[in-house]
Amino acid sequence: MNLSFGYIKNENQFLLKEFVSGTSDNKGKILDLEDLATTPVQAVIYPEELNQSQSLISVLSDVKKFAPIKSDKEIGFAIDQFESMNFEQMQTVFTKTRDNWVLNNNLSLMENLFATIDHMTTLLHADRTAFFEELWFILRSNLGTSSLTVIFNDLKKATKEHEKDKLIKVKVEGEILPSPLPGDDFSDQVMKHYESSFHAGLEFVAFDTDKGELVATVTILKSPVLMMAKVASLTRLQKATLAALFDGINAHGNRS
Repeated sequence: MNLSFGYIKNENQFLLKEFVSGTSDNKGKILDLEDLATTPVQAVIYPEELNQSQSLISVLSDVKKFAPIKSDKEIGFAIDQFESMNFEQMQTVFTKTRDNWVLNNNLSLMENLFATIDHMTTLLHADRTAFFEELWFILRSNLGTSSLTVIFNDLKKATKEHEKDKLIKVKVEGEILPSPLPGDDFSDQVMKHYESSFHAGLEFVAFDTDKGELVATVTILKSPVLMMAKVASLTRLQKATLAALFDGINAHGNRS
C-alpha cells in the first residue's frame, strides 16, 4: 500500500509526495495550497510557525474531515528531512498519525451513536442515495480508507404506463468525496460472488493485510450492501463501532 503525504511549505504551496514500498525514488511535486482539500492524501504536515495563519486555518478546517493533520513539531522533522525520507520511515509516521485520527473518529461516533442512528434512519427513508453518500463518509473516516466503494440495490422507477419498477445496482465510490454512479457488470458480479455473506449484521468477509484490501457486507432493512475499501489496518474498535451503527439502523428502521 503506497503512502501519499502533503507537507505545507508556506501559506500558498504544499509538497505532495508519494512513498512507494521498495523504491527510494520518491519524488514530489509542488501544488497550490488551495488544491489540498481536493488532493488525495493520507496525512498532512504543516509548519508550527504557521499555526496562527488564517488562510492555513481555513484550508486545514476542510482537510481535517478527510485526513489526519500534524505539525512539524509534533512529528519531529522539517520539510528538508521529509524530502529525503523513504517509505519505511514514513510508514512509521503514517501508522501513528492515522491510528490516532481513526481512534478519535470512532470514539466520536460512539459518543454520538444514537443521534447518528436517528439521522441515518430518517435519511434512509427520505433519500436512499443521500443515505449511502452519508454512509460513505462515515465509513471513510472510521476505517481511514484511501479509496472506498459501496454497492447497493435501488429501484429505478418506471417511466411508461405499462412498465414496472426495476431493481438496479448503484455504487457510491471515491477517494475524498463520494460519487454515486450506476452499477456496472462488475457490481453485479461482486454482489453475486458474496451473496452468501449477506446477513443482518456487519461482516468483514475479506481483508488482505499486505494489499490493504477490505471487503465487508451487511443487510440494511433486508437489502444487501457491499463495501470495498483500501485500508492500512482494521481494529476491534472499528468493527464494533460500525457493527453497532448498522444494528441500530436496522432496529430503528424496522420501527419507523
